[in-house]
Amino acid sequence: MDCDEEVEGEWLSLKDLSALLKKHFKGYKEDTNAFQKIGNYLNRPEYKFQSKRQTAGMQYLVKLRV
Repeated sequence: MDCDEEVEGEWLSLKDLSALLKKHFKGYKEDTNAFQKIGNYLNRPEYKFQSKRQTAGMQYLVKLRV
């Protein structure tokens, strides 16, 4: 993907992503390693998530389906 391309989506922190998972999946449990596990999966090259480092931590570009 060209860096100049504009991609629709929302930049979410790991905390926000964890809250979404908790809201939509009854079996999801936010344990002490939840943020690290989510971040590790999102950083895998096969998923091709765009990320950026912010003062408050990493954020990932996510396109949510409604």
